[in-house]
Amino acid sequence: MEQINQYASQLESVPGYDEAIDWINDKLGAKYQTKDPYFVVDSKGKKHRRKLPESSPKELQKAWKKVQKKGWKNDYNFLGWFPVNLGFGLCPLLLLCPVIGQFIMYSMSLRLISVITKQIKVPDSVLAKMYANVTFDLLISLPPILGSLFTWMHACSTRNLVLIHNFIVQSELEALNVQNEQRDIYEGHTFGH
Repeated sequence: MEQINQYASQLESVPGYDEAIDWINDKLGAKYQTKDPYFVVDSKGKKHRRKLPESSPKELQKAWKKVQKKGWKNDYNFLGWFPVNLGFGLCPLLLLCPVIGQFIMYSMSLRLISVITKQIKVPDSVLAKMYANVTFDLLISLPPILGSLFTWMHACSTRNLVLIHNFIVQSELEALNVQNEQRDIYEGHTFGH
């Protein structure tokens, strides 16, 4: 792990590194949906746990908390303490066991998808992206040493949670728009004229 930290420090000291990272985040951020599914920063700069919209049903909010905690455990804290970021979760830790670690990690990622689909109705297009993330995560984990680094950087569970969060928020917004349109039609309609 110390050697990886040395490589990271050397890479960060390269002139233009920060500008390159900012450019990459600007160009690819929206396409690859790299927002944080765990925390959100308010207008005062204070960090809060990311929640679903208040209009979401209580069961859905409860399911979101459950899968959010599982994703955190997989990617950031192998002990499962939600707000504490140890920097690595169960998945990167499992990669220390060659070959079998990759397949255990793969099964854990598939298990998270299974938990998500039992709790939340997800369209096939989102589900396909989630399975693609898991498969890609397995493939990049196969090279020794570098595979562990790539998998740790990819954070498959986090990416899948971003997909789920975006889907739920978009669904809630669409439902709200439909309700507003129906209300406008109803209020604009005069009966008997």
